[in-house]
Amino acid sequence: MIIHKKLTNTSISIYQSPKKGEVISGDAYFIHETDDYLIVGLVDGLGSGTLANEAAMIAVESIKLHHESTVDVIIHTCNQSLYQTRGVVAGVMKLCFKTSKIYFAGLGNINLILYSGGPKASRSISTPGYLNGRPIKIRVEMFEYKENTPFLMHTDGFRVHRDLASQIQLHSEPRESMNVILEELIQTLDDDTTFIVGKSNF
Repeated sequence: MIIHKKLTNTSISIYQSPKKGEVISGDAYFIHETDDYLIVGLVDGLGSGTLANEAAMIAVESIKLHHESTVDVIIHTCNQSLYQTRGVVAGVMKLCFKTSKIYFAGLGNINLILYSGGPKASRSISTPGYLNGRPIKIRVEMFEYKENTPFLMHTDGFRVHRDLASQIQLHSEPRESMNVILEELIQTLDDDTTFIVGKSNF
């Protein structure tokens, strides 16, 4: 499934598919924009199928309820909501328009990549582990954001290849980048997979 969103300051495209053999994805996401910020939360329920989806939806609802908070508080609150569930890995990015800064916090293998030009990209480093109500430690990363810089968030079902930076930077709209990515990668996707491509101009 592909969804394209045109928000006030942000263009964004989302691809999501379940693991082969499953009818429901264990991944979930939350995207919201205010006058002050864009927030993107991406969650991958442990395992696959219905139980993974249930845990992911609990996490996304928590992110939705607390999106005004800082990213570390959002992750901690999300963790508390997941007691006695299968658990999830999760990442939350918040792009603050007034300061042109992105804040990211994650636990597990949710990744954020910024393609700011040139052959190198800025990548987040999530803290190892997962959320299931047990005590956790969270590290917050900060990135400078230049308007119209493409960003990519993805779960572990998505494999980043070496030419992706040049391809994403080549296209002016996330939907165009999405089409190129899918043409090359659709045959290799065999797990719950979600990736989000976007850029903001504010």
